[in-house]
Amino acid sequence: MKTLKVNLIRHGLTDANLNGTYTGRADIPVNSAGIKELKYIKKNFRFDEVDAVVTSPLTRCKQTAAILYPGKEILPYDGLIEYDFGEFEGKTAKELESDKRYAEWLGSAGEAKAPFGESNDEFAARVTGAFKMLVDGLLKTDMREVSVITHGGVIMTLLSFFGIPQKPMHEWICNPGKGYTLRIDSTLWAMEPKAEVISVFPKKNYKAVIFDLDGTLLNTLEDLKNSVNFALKSISAPECTLAQVREYVGNGIKNLMIKAVPGGEENPEFERAFSAFKEHYSANNCVLTVPYDGVTGLICGLYERGVKMAVVSNKISSSVKRLNRIFFEPEISVAIGESPGLRRKPYPDSVNKALELLGVTADETLYVGDSEVDVLTARNVGMDCVSVLWGFRDRDVLTEAGASAFAYTPEEILTLF
Repeated sequence: MKTLKVNLIRHGLTDANLNGTYTGRADIPVNSAGIKELKYIKKNFRFDEVDAVVTSPLTRCKQTAAILYPGKEILPYDGLIEYDFGEFEGKTAKELESDKRYAEWLGSAGEAKAPFGESNDEFAARVTGAFKMLVDGLLKTDMREVSVITHGGVIMTLLSFFGIPQKPMHEWICNPGKGYTLRIDSTLWAMEPKAEVISVFPKKNYKAVIFDLDGTLLNTLEDLKNSVNFALKSISAPECTLAQVREYVGNGIKNLMIKAVPGGEENPEFERAFSAFKEHYSANNCVLTVPYDGVTGLICGLYERGVKMAVVSNKISSSVKRLNRIFFEPEISVAIGESPGLRRKPYPDSVNKALELLGVTADETLYVGDSEVDVLTARNVGMDCVSVLWGFRDRDVLTEAGASAFAYTPEEILTLF
């Protein structure tokens, strides 16, 4: 059995990318901004040694290969050239809006051909056939890792056909100079051509991770709900459902209770309910709370790699430290919660304190959270952020908040290191 790694990488930025023109076969170069961006990526991200660099035959792909893999022989492969837009090549949607053929092409959902071009089905058959032939050939060699530099449309099409996990094409979009790493098992490939997408490419040289706690590492909803309802019962208020508590959490326990108590802080019984919640939760915050599936393996895997870790939460500090001590020490060495002198997230105070204690910079650290507050926190600190999809918020909510990188499982976080 042989395992092959394939890095699928999109070429650098072009003027056509910026102008929104249909560009497939036109042999245009990477522009000056794209060259600068590629050099930044090469300098600041990790590039492991590869056995071969295969590219689309177009100049923009070969330029990208020369910058990312200087001195490496470039092997052009015609089958991985971009979509043939025919007579629509080099034109924008605005320029084509009065062309009936363009309207017909759009209306066919890709079934029709662009004039003197190709249809979506023809394009997909061409590039998937070429990729399968390439992989079949590589599996017969002693090569272990290969980088393939091609076009955005090619990458999205290949991953929608071969990629595991299965996702619609638009979810495989990637920025210029970036892409995905695939792992291909020769035995499984022979049975059914599928490739496991194991990480984004390239990997940044992160030295540390800062995690949110509730909804990211720990499923705390049941204990929070029970303490909320204990407090509500103490003032004879209607109890909350689990779904309501899930919606209310994410910005500290006071905010949670403001939403849970009818009338919020205007309710004359609010302070009594809030005190009852804090007392009950302090004594019962680890009754039903458990790590999400895969989280323990993630923490151990990061620790084995020498990655520094911290937890930063809007929960009261004593609860954060207790939960970290129970579930994650000694692997996670820093745990920060709500405390005097530190403004709560999304202010950067607590995260900056964690960076100081870990001895790392924001640029060296990945932030991992599950809520819109986490997305904003990372932005305020100037950190890369991954939003997890197993927590308290749905993808639509996170996307609206500005999230752009997502993890479906804890294992996906580990692949970034």
